[in-house]
Amino acid sequence: AGAEFVDPGALASENGISLPVEVSNIIDVFSVGEHQLLYSIKDQKGGTHRLTRVVEVSDTTPPVIHFSSPQPIVTQVSSEFVLPEFMVSDLIDQKPSVSFNHNINFDTIGTYVGTLVAVDQHGNHSKPFEITVQVVDTEAPKIQIVGLNIKEHPVGGSYQDEGYLVEDNYDLRPSVRFETNVDSDHIGEYWVKYIARDSSGNESVVNRTVSV
Repeated sequence: AGAEFVDPGALASENGISLPVEVSNIIDVFSVGEHQLLYSIKDQKGGTHRLTRVVEVSDTTPPVIHFSSPQPIVTQVSSEFVLPEFMVSDLIDQKPSVSFNHNINFDTIGTYVGTLVAVDQHGNHSKPFEITVQVVDTEAPKIQIVGLNIKEHPVGGSYQDEGYLVEDNYDLRPSVRFETNVDSDHIGEYWVKYIARDSSGNESVVNRTVSV
């Protein structure tokens, strides 16, 4: 399909004399199926003779995938994955079917490779197009201070922090670093800092104010 059709033509003669041959019908090379060419010849007595040639137009051209988005495609872990827009062109089929074949675990960070394949209505398969997907965690842990964010503490007493709660979207046990400049022997305003870090390197910081 789609290729130019060149009619081999037909020859006719009577008593050694060539006769003109008329051809009717035009082959639509974009229409898959059987088409007919009709040849008409008039003999020397005015009689008409007809001959038919059957032309089979077939589609053996595969679709082509046009993917222009940069790779790898980065997606957040445990979130819905949406392929970037792409185009598929085909000689005959306006809407070839497309499948994305992969073994990506969207709940586990890592780099994966899948393939796009398009199939047209006549069963022609496109060349597989590789898609690299990087599943990442860019969300920082969440820290919740136990107790008041602004806390008063009596001078001279030993300061005991009430602690924190921490959770992360991916890391079950994010690390937490505790820093403070509280000097409970001197009146003033101090801070307690909680720094949480998950296995992907995402950090969050929360402060508590301590007034001595």
